[in-house]
Amino acid sequence: MSSPEIAAADALYTEWFDRFQHLFANCEGDVSKTQLISHIPDDELLASRAALGAIVSAAVLAMLDRKRSSGGNSVAVAEIPTSFALMPPDMLLTLDEIILEQGARTGSKIQASDLVQTRVMHWEIYDYRKYKRWLRALDKAARVQAGLNKPPLDDPFLRAVKKAALEQLSPLVARMKDWHRKRRRVPDADDIIEQFCFEVRAGSFPWLSHPHNHAKWMAFLKKYPDSIVTVSAPELFDLFAAFDSRHKKDYTRQKYSSKSAS
Repeated sequence: MSSPEIAAADALYTEWFDRFQHLFANCEGDVSKTQLISHIPDDELLASRAALGAIVSAAVLAMLDRKRSSGGNSVAVAEIPTSFALMPPDMLLTLDEIILEQGARTGSKIQASDLVQTRVMHWEIYDYRKYKRWLRALDKAARVQAGLNKPPLDDPFLRAVKKAALEQLSPLVARMKDWHRKRRRVPDADDIIEQFCFEVRAGSFPWLSHPHNHAKWMAFLKKYPDSIVTVSAPELFDLFAAFDSRHKKDYTRQKYSSKSAS
């Protein structure tokens, strides 16, 4: 990378390390089980390997910092792949477990991080058992993404996700019901989905407009379009969460309402 690119990556890493450190500071659950991609709200960041790599490194080292004081806020991006060589062996084991846990949740995207990629290459040569666990972790993530397995509902931020979602769903559902009531004819599924997209674009709904979440809501509304104009916001969220996770609604409601999902 050129000097400006290195400087940009360093700035991005520092910004996101601080974000994740703040996010994890008061978390009572296991932060390594966090659904990482849901916390990256920008498609451009997800599409750029350099940007995603810096953010993933920041997230992984912030997770490590939450478990063990790692000093991750004081390193430059270019130094990260070799910084683990200075870690005590027990801290390095913790780092590896975080990477393996995230591999099973985030999949191959976390290999955008040079830190992750360096550890994976080390396992491939020197640690067959851990490398085999890594391949199984990627397969687990792939099976969830392909809809073959149900995702685990043990993200420690599920309760916070539901709270943020309801803060946005409550006014949105009210608007949708008002729009539905004023229609001269009964709207069909396409009308409802079009109005939902309009309301999300027009209002301040960062959680709903997040690319990762918006795509899921589109899939949900295509199957259950009337739900957004017939039920309350809490009931709507429970229906959506069950649809998205493919778990039973009572189970998802319990998981999203518990103080700590892990």
